Amino acid sequence: MEQKTESASEYLSTVPSGNVSVMFLDDSVDPVVLCDKHPEFTEVQIVDSRYKGTEIVDLYLKMKPDAVFVNLQKARNDCIYALGKIRELNCGTKIIAF
Repeated sequence: MEQKTESASEYLSTVPSGNVSVMFLDDSVDPVVLCDKHPEFTEVQIVDSRYKGTEIVDLYLKMKPDAVFVNLQKARNDCIYALGKIRELNCGTKIIAF
């Protein structure tokens, strides 16, 4: 099954204001800056991309975010593993790489 690729701005333009939960897989994201720039983020979880893959998947299953943002330049093998597992779950979550 082929998935459509879209940019973060394309995705965010389709989300009703104030109705999106997001997970960031990065070790340098500033949640305060994100929330100031994107008031549509109602729930933000920053997950250090150095976590084990299974820990990332467990956090994902607890939060069930609308979107997962991942910094591929800093992603480690565990992070890539977790993204694969999240895609397998096929819960409709958007995965946006930057």
